[in-house]
Amino acid sequence: MRHSARRAALLVTAVLVAACAKPATVGESETPDPVRVRIGVIDPTLLDSTRRSAPDELPERTEQIVDLFWQAGCLGENLEITLPDYKRSPDVICSLPGRTPHTIVVAGHLDGEADESGTPENWGGLALLPSLYRALRVEPREHSFLFVAFGQSAPRQGFRSYLARFDEARRDEVRAFVDLQDVEPSVLWSSSEDPVLRRDLVAVTRALGRPLESLRFFVPRRADPSRAVKIPTITLGGTLETQTLEEPPAVSAPAPGPTETYHGTARVIALYLGYLDETLRLRAAAQQAKPPAAPAGTPPGES
Repeated sequence: MRHSARRAALLVTAVLVAACAKPATVGESETPDPVRVRIGVIDPTLLDSTRRSAPDELPERTEQIVDLFWQAGCLGENLEITLPDYKRSPDVICSLPGRTPHTIVVAGHLDGEADESGTPENWGGLALLPSLYRALRVEPREHSFLFVAFGQSAPRQGFRSYLARFDEARRDEVRAFVDLQDVEPSVLWSSSEDPVLRRDLVAVTRALGRPLESLRFFVPRRADPSRAVKIPTITLGGTLETQTLEEPPAVSAPAPGPTETYHGTARVIALYLGYLDETLRLRAAAQQAKPPAAPAGTPPGES
């Protein structure tokens, strides 16, 4: 491993609620106590270098993301390079085992077309994956995480087509899907039909002291046929060609200034993933605690 254990020992402890004017909880009735999330330091120099050094060709991008995962400590059986049927380019999968096999998938996309500056589409999200892995591996998580760099995207089919690339056992354990697209330094665009995932993102943004003006929610202009899949999903990042601002907007203040950075956005996303690990656990526990529904036609008070 190229990076010393000393760096992994340098930790940032983000205490949700303490840093906010109001409690940052996921439904006060379900989580009356503060949720504490601990993440590792994200190296801003390495992150910016990765963001600015996107290879022109897809094979070189694949090699670079593999090398970055290796540098982050994702080695051996936890780093997979798979070539799904009928796909022209392999997927790269870095696994972070948790206490349970229940899984949160964090996805980036390798095959974006380069713009006039030579930067591939969605590279801003893809470049975050190794740093997010390093930030989350500093302590055990409830969920297992899969950090996936998809070699071939399928935007019209939605994330259901990505789930189909996993074996059945792994696919059945997925509890949330986080899709990283064109993540920008100053504004974090987001879309999700799950209101709890949206509230979590607002809570984390506030907890880190990042201006709420740096967060925008949008609705995709293209319908996603995977909506019927009952797995909480959220998209972070996007382009103006694929999104429209929600009405009313999530935040109505002026656009943020130049103080927000790509590194700051990475910290928001890393903390959000750690927070999501906890809130999904709480949601599952609350669901299990609910009494079973009475059979249809049963009078109140009878079982």
